[in-house]
Amino acid sequence: MPNFDTVELFQVNQQPVSLGQALTYLQMFGRLSPFVQEVLRDYAIIQGIQSDSDLLVTQADLSQAIIDFRLRSELTDPAPFQAWLKTQGLDYSVFESQVAVALKLEKLKAKLAETGLNEQFERQKDALEQVDLYYAVAPTEAIAYELKAKIEGGESLEHVARQYPLDSEESVVIKREILKRQQLRAEIKAPAHSAEPQTLVGPVEMGNRWCLFRIEQVLPAVLEGQVRRDLQEQLFEQWVATQLQQLQVTPAAQAAVANSFAGSGVDAGMPAENDSVVKSSDNGSTSENHFDDHFGLESSTEAQAEEEQVDSVAV
Repeated sequence: MPNFDTVELFQVNQQPVSLGQALTYLQMFGRLSPFVQEVLRDYAIIQGIQSDSDLLVTQADLSQAIIDFRLRSELTDPAPFQAWLKTQGLDYSVFESQVAVALKLEKLKAKLAETGLNEQFERQKDALEQVDLYYAVAPTEAIAYELKAKIEGGESLEHVARQYPLDSEESVVIKREILKRQQLRAEIKAPAHSAEPQTLVGPVEMGNRWCLFRIEQVLPAVLEGQVRRDLQEQLFEQWVATQLQQLQVTPAAQAAVANSFAGSGVDAGMPAENDSVVKSSDNGSTSENHFDDHFGLESSTEAQAEEEQVDSVAV
């Protein structure tokens, strides 16, 4: 096994920093496991695209992509381009490899979309549907019921809200937002699903506040634009998760990293031999690749919700 302490990465104030030191610092501050997971992710992606003969990138494809990049980035002149490469810590061969990988990833995502995009869309169509919500957030249940009575009596949301000054403890927040159903807070999602357009709903308790809302219109999901891009990215993340699950990982560097702590008085805290650096959820995806994380779904606990000052129906 190579001695990581003899592999110099860079110098700081004319003092060398070795690979062993770098790994030690990552471990001391709890960042070694995420670093290893990122390396494994990159490894799995590279191995996957290199072994797929359908993802061929020709020299003509590569040259055109580089030309397009330099045109977009206004780096057509050699001197600025070389200066840019230097600022990025690249030479031309590494830059060319990066572009080649990017092209292969584009082809992979297109390939995954051909076989799985429509099915993925149909499964999530309801969650991707958008609602145009007009709502009021009140500080107390009593004020929320006052608002409801006035609105049902014929007053508009804006007119009612103006009766509660913004600089007072009884201020009412009025908003109108277009949101995907999956972006709605858990407290709002269920009543919004069954609500008829133009019908006032609530009050609904939302964190430590109370919400009245009206769905102005429902916008059906369409497989285009951002929705298409998001689902393509989701398919790719599922592919990455599958690649990771197929890896057999042996932490050969464990002893070297742990030894770098010898005599330092710091507990290396290395995982047991049967502990995997690739953690999976019940559905087989890696813990960092959940669909919920991708779309920013609710993750706060009930206790946190009670403490937060909630002024939006979106998470």
